[in-house]
Amino acid sequence: TEGAIRDLQHQTYVVKNLLLHMSEPQPNPPPTATTKKLLDDVVARCHSPVESGPSISVGDMRFSASTPWFEVYRKTFYENMRVSDHEFIRHYVACIFVVSTNHSNPIDEFSRMVQKQMVKMKEEKYPKYISPNHVFLYRLLLHDNLDGNESRLPTLQNEL
Repeated sequence: TEGAIRDLQHQTYVVKNLLLHMSEPQPNPPPTATTKKLLDDVVARCHSPVESGPSISVGDMRFSASTPWFEVYRKTFYENMRVSDHEFIRHYVACIFVVSTNHSNPIDEFSRMVQKQMVKMKEEKYPKYISPNHVFLYRLLLHDNLDGNESRLPTLQNEL
């Protein structure tokens, strides 16, 4: 897939194969026993043959360059691990607020969403080195060229 991003200076950037991992923070991940069972299950269900995928050859011997069961184990482990004071893997570093240009008042909606998020972040317990002031807040104004009002777009961009 391919998309275009335009910044506030009206410079357009083409983005190919953009991959973002967006998720809702989970204050209470599953219990440890549930996570262990889940890890056992994903490894047991992984039936990728060793012959498939990239391989490394040393002399007459051929080895798989990947370990499919470990890759699914690692992905599942990272998705379900608890946030801790000594690991940075599951810590969210940014919050993206998305509002459509078709919204009746997108600028006010951005303000309302940011205020709501700041209140939520102050109420929740974070590790000692993270505070609400250390999370990046991004505002994404989403415009549909087929359905949106082109004349309104420059005004909204300038207000941001």
